[in-house]
Amino acid sequence: MLPERTAFRWFIICATLVGSIWGFRRKRKHSDLSTAPMIDTSINDLEAAKLLQNAWEFRQSHCWRSLQTFLVAAVAVSVAPYAMNLELVLSLDTLLWCFPLLGFLTALASIYLYGAEYVRCQAIYEKLKEILKRHNCYYQANFPWLFRRAIGWATVSVLLAASTALSALNTYAVWKTYLTREARQRIISKIEADRIRQQVPQHNPQ
Repeated sequence: MLPERTAFRWFIICATLVGSIWGFRRKRKHSDLSTAPMIDTSINDLEAAKLLQNAWEFRQSHCWRSLQTFLVAAVAVSVAPYAMNLELVLSLDTLLWCFPLLGFLTALASIYLYGAEYVRCQAIYEKLKEILKRHNCYYQANFPWLFRRAIGWATVSVLLAASTALSALNTYAVWKTYLTREARQRIISKIEADRIRQQVPQHNPQ
């Protein structure tokens, strides 16, 4: 029993010493951080202008690139029914409405992402303009009244109107081409004619 008590006492003593040393080092570390000299992280206007210019160029290229990518995807989804097999078109039936709708939603997503990225670009541009004005290096061009509207919001307005009009025309075209009673009868007749043509043996004249 005595050796066990002695071992327990030594364990308590060692744990107390380790805890004291760890607490002392932690307290010293925090005191060193509090008394450390502050590092000057400020930059001058020239370096700030360079950073803002690089950020603006990246945002500008990204917003146009994302707009083009999403618009291509929207067009691909919208015209998908016209590239389908007639049997698949017949089996999908009213689900063909989903393709013009998905194309329109994809176009709206591309316009929204472009607008959001354009807002970020404008925030960076305003900060850059502030620095340039401070050093008398900003030149304001006198645009005609027609071009005074921001090119980004003009692009958003034109794309929104064009996407809505084209989606409406595509929806009507899909309905007229595949979903009316006459169109479906014409598709069924063409499928049956193709099947009969495949069943008839082709005789090559000797």
